[in-house]
Amino acid sequence: MKGLVGLFFVLLLAGTLTLIGEAQSARVQTQTSFVPASYNVGVNGSAYSLANGVTGQILEQSSNASQIFNDAYGNLTNGGTVDVFPGFYLLNGTICPTSNTVTCGAGESSVLSLSNTTSQPIMLLNNTQNVKILYLKLTHNFPIVWGSTNKTMNTYDIQALNTTNLEIAYCHVTQAADYAISIGCVPSPNSLQLPCYNTNIHDNLIDNSASDGLHYRGGSGHIIKNNIFNATGDDELGIAGLPSDTISDVTVEGNVFEDGNANAIKFTTEQGLTVANVTTNQITSIDIMANTIDTMNGGGIWIWVPQTSSNYTLGTVFCSDVSITGNIMKNTKLPAFLGEAGLTGCLLQDLTFSGNTISNCGNNGYGQWKDGSFFYSAIYSIISGNTFSRCGTSGYYSINFQDGRNDVISGNIIVNSMGYGMQDLNGSQNLFTGNNILFSFSHGFAVNNATDDLIENNYVEGSGEGALGDGIVYTGTNGTLLGNKIMGGGSHQRYALNIHLGSVNTVVSENDLRNVTTTSGAVNNDGNGTIFVDNYGIQDSQLLVQNVTVSGEITQTGKNSYHMDSGSSATFTANVQGGTLPYGYTWYVNGTANSSNQSMNFTAQQTGTYLISVNVTDSENPISQTSSQETIVTVPEYSVLLFALLWAAIPFVALARKKISTFSF
Repeated sequence: MKGLVGLFFVLLLAGTLTLIGEAQSARVQTQTSFVPASYNVGVNGSAYSLANGVTGQILEQSSNASQIFNDAYGNLTNGGTVDVFPGFYLLNGTICPTSNTVTCGAGESSVLSLSNTTSQPIMLLNNTQNVKILYLKLTHNFPIVWGSTNKTMNTYDIQALNTTNLEIAYCHVTQAADYAISIGCVPSPNSLQLPCYNTNIHDNLIDNSASDGLHYRGGSGHIIKNNIFNATGDDELGIAGLPSDTISDVTVEGNVFEDGNANAIKFTTEQGLTVANVTTNQITSIDIMANTIDTMNGGGIWIWVPQTSSNYTLGTVFCSDVSITGNIMKNTKLPAFLGEAGLTGCLLQDLTFSGNTISNCGNNGYGQWKDGSFFYSAIYSIISGNTFSRCGTSGYYSINFQDGRNDVISGNIIVNSMGYGMQDLNGSQNLFTGNNILFSFSHGFAVNNATDDLIENNYVEGSGEGALGDGIVYTGTNGTLLGNKIMGGGSHQRYALNIHLGSVNTVVSENDLRNVTTTSGAVNNDGNGTIFVDNYGIQDSQLLVQNVTVSGEITQTGKNSYHMDSGSSATFTANVQGGTLPYGYTWYVNGTANSSNQSMNFTAQQTGTYLISVNVTDSENPISQTSSQETIVTVPEYSVLLFALLWAAIPFVALARKKISTFSF
């Protein structure tokens, strides 16, 4: 009996083990029949493998690396991960990640390289979403020649079109034959734009590309903490759009740009293309902050609308709400910042350029101007709290501010300018306040052809260090210089304050020039109507007050208006008080100088209206004043007619008198 029971348990155990084995076999078969959520790609010599990311089971082997990658993406119909094991993957064609996938390598040891450079990218994303590319090295092994424009067009390391939620991070992207990374740019010659949105490119090393390190067109995105250097052909970061498109909501933060052959960062519309009736902002909501730019053969940060484009609607604002803050820019051959335009409208509106440190920049440190018929280069912009050191060259500026309106330039420190410290050219209603301009090669601050500017509380010292220059040289209309302090300059300083010929109605008040010693004198005034009030080290103006009196054959008909008959004569006399004797007089009749005496005799020879004016100038040196007064004299036609009629009547009167006398008794 015990033997039978034992046999029963043996048989039962054997059956159980058989069932367990069959179940395990079925489970394995079931697992391999489902598509896994991850794949492993590996390499062994020239053989590439595709394995199940869960079990490690080898699913495919091939000598075609591109096929292995694209099979993995093709199988991830619901998304998943492709893990790229360490090794060198020599691709013979483009690989195309699909939506909702993550491609993750092992850093520098996971190398993807294309075996040719025939106008195709290593990696192409087209009409995808939710894609991540992480910890890979991508290279074309293209022979880079510094400064050469020799490149194979459209041969990118990574290209993305119509992609949403793309992340490229912790990759080394190198030796591209064109752009290293191209976002939203269709290959030439079409030059279309298929923008990507919510793109996040961060913590990458991008180097040695034949064209832009990163070329970005349109759409929102974040470009953060990348190291981009040795872009040999074009810009290290080029952000461009076609004239009809908008670049918006882009953040460029914490990147390092080094050793570029052109510009570090450039925002631009596509050069050479034309579109009509553009009325919307093209570049808007841009933040460029805390980047380091070092050693560029071009410039630092440029915003540029090409002059070759045309036909934009008047009044168009091309760039608005652009913030450039906390960047370090040094050793650029061209301006560290440039806003330039060649069209109609306005280039910059609501620009904030603040807290930047700029040094050793050729040409200009900060430059903005317009080419062509732009109304203004900037309006409602703020340039404040920046430090400029050793910027510009002879004839250039640390701050070259041209064609601006309603802008504020404040609290900047400008030291050792290699040309002028600061320039305002063609400005209107701008405020320059609290700037410190120290030891400029030529002028400290030059204002030319400005209107209604307020220049207040600036400190200028050491102008004329290497060439003839003034502390502040001003040419403008209705300007105010208030509370500025101008100290002594270099051996070539001319004047501390120079109100230049062509200035009209300038008010100079509460400025301090007490510590100025120059061979030419502290102040020069060649302006018209300049008023000096409550300054230190400058004699206040004794205002000229004049009154013109008129005597003779003339009748007053209103304030400064008179009537004369033809042939009548009158004497005009200028009565002057104030200023410094002796006075100089210049009388004008209809704009033609007539007399240099205090009084002028005038005879009305013909009918018409005469504008008689006098300019009186005092002899204070160098602060001479000029005062003007105009008088209108009208000689009507009826006075001549009456004279003619009277002349014609004389013979009849004489005849009548003769007749009377003849027949008298």
